[in-house]
Amino acid sequence: NPNWFHYPGLHFYELGAVFVLGKALGMIQLVADEQFYIQNSEQGAMLYRLGRQLSWFYGLLTIALLGLWGWLLGRPWAGLWGAAFLAALPLHMVHSDYLTVDVESAFWATLALVLLSVYCCGSASGGWRYWGIFGALGVATAVKYPALLIMIAVLFGLWRKGELRHLWWPFTRRLLLGYA
Repeated sequence: NPNWFHYPGLHFYELGAVFVLGKALGMIQLVADEQFYIQNSEQGAMLYRLGRQLSWFYGLLTIALLGLWGWLLGRPWAGLWGAAFLAALPLHMVHSDYLTVDVESAFWATLALVLLSVYCCGSASGGWRYWGIFGALGVATAVKYPALLIMIAVLFGLWRKGELRHLWWPFTRRLLLGYA
């Protein structure tokens, strides 16, 4: 329990997993006493560095996901240009360098939109499409609440595909299960 609920807790739990991995690799010492980190500032700095590397990892995945998105839609140059633009975007570089929830939330929201566009363009079938779209959107929301606004695009895309008119209850059920 992080005892801080300005953002949802998934990012904190991921950081905990990264810290445990860092301890298992011998990179850091995990101690419950705050005085230890005051007296050994290099250990506190290493915790922060590991968290920043997690943000960097999600930033890199988001860039790769944009390239993949263009390729999946049959426009590899658009994906390449989008990935290059995001890689050179100063705000993305700055946030990927800091220990923030924004980059991770952007990755999961982008994944939901990629899965939605692949489905709406007709290259996806089967029941996984709802689980993938709403699962990624649920994870994005579990990292940062405003990612829920992507739901507007998802609902519009499914409405345009005709899913909402014929499958309202199964859609609602999958929506709720995807967020669970």
